[in-house]
Amino acid sequence: MSGEAPRPRPVPAPPGGAPGEAALAEQTAESVRRRLDGLDGLPTAEHVAVFDALQRELSAVLGRLDQDQDGGRERRE
Repeated sequence: MSGEAPRPRPVPAPPGGAPGEAALAEQTAESVRRRLDGLDGLPTAEHVAVFDALQRELSAVLGRLDQDQDGGRERRE
């Protein structure tokens, strides 16, 4: 590997429109499962890059779902 972490992959929208929350969550979960299953074919040293990319991707999706749930408003904590 070139030392550069893989970039998160976009979650494709289903045919006919933008994904709903449940569809987005399911597509993301399936993508994560496939990528984790692929770890067996990689050297252990490359696992960290995959985990880091998945963490960024999952954080982005969770943020999007949270934003959708809040109606696009900023969260105040």
